Amino acid sequence: MIVSNNSSFPFDKIAAAAPSPTWVQLYPKEQLEANRTYLEDAQQAGRKAVVVTVDQQASVYERALA
Repeated sequence: MIVSNNSSFPFDKIAAAAPSPTWVQLYPKEQLEANRTYLEDAQQAGRKAVVVTVDQQASVYERALA
């Protein structure tokens, strides 16, 4: 199961209910520290993999650079 980046439940509650290992989705943020904090929380909760989603964020960064 891949836990959505926008999940309304914290990692620990999902982990307690999941019957198998879970992965976490990451929509990269422009602020690197926010990404780091999110990924550290996921790792501490035992997430086994990170699925990076890049389709939506690309357009935001392209507009900012234009």
